[in-house]
Amino acid sequence: TQSTWGMLRLFRFMSTQTTMKLKLADSILLQEQEAKIFKILVDVVETEGLQTQLRVAGGWVRDKLMGRDNEDIDIALENMRGKDFAERVNAFLGNKGTVAVIQANPEQSKHLETARMKIENVWIDLVNLRSETYADDSRIPTSTPFGTPLEDALRRDLTINAMFYNLHTRRVEDLTGRGMADLECGIIRTPLEPVHTFLDDPLRVLRSVRFASRFRFELDADLREAAQLPSVLDKLQKNVSRERIGAELEGMLTGPAPELACQLIFELKLFPVIFELPALLDVSDPAAVQQLYFEAQNFASRTLPMISDVWSRLSDQPLQSEAHRTLLLAILVARFKDLFYRDSKNKTIPVVQYVLRESVKCKMSIVTDVTVMLSEMHRFKLSYSRKTAGLLLRSLKHTWELALCLSSLLDIVAGNDTIEHHAAYRRSIIADSLVDPSDVGSMANVWNMRHIVDGSRVCELLGIPKGPLVGKCLESIMEYQLEHPFESADQVAAWLVFNAESIVASARASVSNKHKP
Repeated sequence: TQSTWGMLRLFRFMSTQTTMKLKLADSILLQEQEAKIFKILVDVVETEGLQTQLRVAGGWVRDKLMGRDNEDIDIALENMRGKDFAERVNAFLGNKGTVAVIQANPEQSKHLETARMKIENVWIDLVNLRSETYADDSRIPTSTPFGTPLEDALRRDLTINAMFYNLHTRRVEDLTGRGMADLECGIIRTPLEPVHTFLDDPLRVLRSVRFASRFRFELDADLREAAQLPSVLDKLQKNVSRERIGAELEGMLTGPAPELACQLIFELKLFPVIFELPALLDVSDPAAVQQLYFEAQNFASRTLPMISDVWSRLSDQPLQSEAHRTLLLAILVARFKDLFYRDSKNKTIPVVQYVLRESVKCKMSIVTDVTVMLSEMHRFKLSYSRKTAGLLLRSLKHTWELALCLSSLLDIVAGNDTIEHHAAYRRSIIADSLVDPSDVGSMANVWNMRHIVDGSRVCELLGIPKGPLVGKCLESIMEYQLEHPFESADQVAAWLVFNAESIVASARASVSNKHKP
């Protein structure tokens, strides 16, 4: 709708206002430890008479120019393998250390063997300068011969990551001719034509988004156009592992501007590629699938600008990075919460679980948190008994405030409710010491509350065998505990025995219903 895209444009405007011309350092200022490391490395070259030059490559140079520290020191060597040079360094230092060799691992974007060693208690990586050749059907280079400094710079993902610091001249080398200017002006640009760079390794599309959101830089217009080409999107979907896609998404969503990253994902048409739906989803019409994606993006685009305001009204605590990531994932997949598919074993699986587990490779703890939030968020209301509040909190556990925020956002976007109502929902949960840890009888962390009468004791008191029946009886015990927080174990046991017949009957009915087809 027009209002949705108007909000999106406003959000993009607000999100990019921090992009301004940066004042870069005139020269790189080394810390004492860095200066010692670099002197040792240069001394090895000069003492051994080696025909090589040493350069620090990539992010370390970029961050130093921006006035930031970076502990990742990657040394690039001319015409020499990292392992060979590392062994010379180790001998120079009296063989006091160990040279580790990290084998090439293309799935982790390690396309060449890398040597690693510790100098002055700092780990450094050493690898030779190289050029790369790619096959059409893979993001893994088919060959990586020795390259010149220029060839090595041009093969990199972005101009701001393609600069070197020469240890011999102690100067920054911007061989693409654009790295310094792009860093100063806040531009994300590829060293070569973006189509060439992206088709060689389509993961670089996602890296572009991650760095743009991390630094709040603007994407170059040609890069934007190339990233949306069907050939690039198709290669990203088919040639890049889901683990790598998930790792880049994680970096975006836990970075300093995750909402901006999400908006860039939408603008570059990356949402269907990243959040891939299962092939066995019972939606055969491609137009219907595209409509699902449109509705998911539409909801997220309208919701993202409101997160900060809504959260600040619902919680006294700042939204921490990992919780923010979980909330964003829930928003991004919320449209799929009522969809299911049958897997190859004909088992019914929620689409949300598939997308989070298989498409973006989230940890199971995150999958569980998001799934529970989406299934339980409708249960918030204006008044609670201790039992209903306690059961809701036990279902949502530590995510209850995130779920309340998500519920608020859903209702506000739908026009069904206001933030004032949802703030009242939270107050009603907190009222009467329900989650105030300073009060006696509080239900703070109620999800960790143990049954005052355990399963073995239940079997003994009710004369029932171990199994699902006991679990249902324990649920009744927990409900009673929530309603009677000050009763002892003996009192709860007495209640259990007195009501044994009805409790067991209810448990049997519940177990029977659960196993009905």
